[in-house]
Amino acid sequence: MRSPSLKLVCLAGLLFVGPPALSQDSSQADPRDNETAPPIEAITITGERTLLSMRIQIESAEELLYGMFNTLNSSDDFDIHCRHLRSVRSHLPRRVCEPVFFFSLRKDNSQQALMDIRQAYTSEGIDPVMLSSGMALLDSDSELRSLAEGRFTEMNEEILKLAMENPAYLEALLRVNNLKTEYEAERKARFRTRETDSD
Repeated sequence: MRSPSLKLVCLAGLLFVGPPALSQDSSQADPRDNETAPPIEAITITGERTLLSMRIQIESAEELLYGMFNTLNSSDDFDIHCRHLRSVRSHLPRRVCEPVFFFSLRKDNSQQALMDIRQAYTSEGIDPVMLSSGMALLDSDSELRSLAEGRFTEMNEEILKLAMENPAYLEALLRVNNLKTEYEAERKARFRTRETDSD
């Protein structure tokens, strides 16, 4: 049985724990009422965390982490920026975070390939050799990562250096790591439970 959503529980709490009755004049209230009134119990509302809420929490922690890193690092090329992209295979946008140097490398690679692909389209039709040549210039992300391996190594060294020098940055780094670990464990547990239920 599904538990009521956290939003509904919060709204219900607001309806029943509202302001005092408006008809009572506070200037005429008996001060002894406060002495005899029973203490108000604290109500704790707990709700089941969803994978979506956990991902949102990770994104928020990453934004803080990357903001700190972008301020502290020694090169603007190492700055990390995130954006939501739609892939060819899916309509759902996925969040991509990458350093400026990698974004620039991909952009340069795409522009060069696009120039060659455009030359394949002539007034006489499409030149298949030229088109194939232009398409071959497009490198995959894994190929681009391999080309930028040295820069990624430099950036990782910078991350380590900043973590050793700055306790707040180290704390933010560990927080993101812990949240991602919790998310992966929860995701695996939920999908394992679904597989077990279907057997």
